[in-house]
Amino acid sequence: MSIFKSKKVESNRTILLSLWNTFSFRISVSLYLAVLIFWFIGSVINTRDPNYIHESSILVSPNSTFILGTDQIGRDQFSRLASAIPFALVMSATGVLIGAIIGVILGVSAAYIGSWYERLVVVATNVLLGLPSLLLAILVVGVLGSGRLNTVFAVSLIYIPEFSRLGRLLTGHIKNSGFVVASRLMGFGR
Repeated sequence: MSIFKSKKVESNRTILLSLWNTFSFRISVSLYLAVLIFWFIGSVINTRDPNYIHESSILVSPNSTFILGTDQIGRDQFSRLASAIPFALVMSATGVLIGAIIGVILGVSAAYIGSWYERLVVVATNVLLGLPSLLLAILVVGVLGSGRLNTVFAVSLIYIPEFSRLGRLLTGHIKNSGFVVASRLMGFGR
């Protein structure tokens, strides 16, 4: 039992080391940590209310009192930015997760079922991938209105075709691999 456990731990370490050796992974982790540090500094150290209006400090440029200045009605920009980080992270992660779930289901089912359904999914995926993602998100928010739920929907709509294409390609590769063909020849069903 311990041999299998140690091999699994070693395999996980190898995967993490190979990920860490890629430049884009290190940059992504560094940016994520920078955002978390900014949020920590903004919410723990800076105790200003992000919605409090400083009437005597309208459109103040950055200084020692207001690190990022104030907006047109006197709210502290640093506090507002720091308080928005958890919402932005949760909304973007939720949008990507919903897009991944729907996209993988569409892609895997298209490759598995095939026929006209696969052609329909491929055409819809290509149409959505042909549109610029930012323009598509602006269109969705413009039609449905602003708000957290519509923003999550717009982000998920951007990622659905990408995950659908990936799921379809990987399922098609596995569907035509040797062990699947051999099992079908042996009489096993789908």
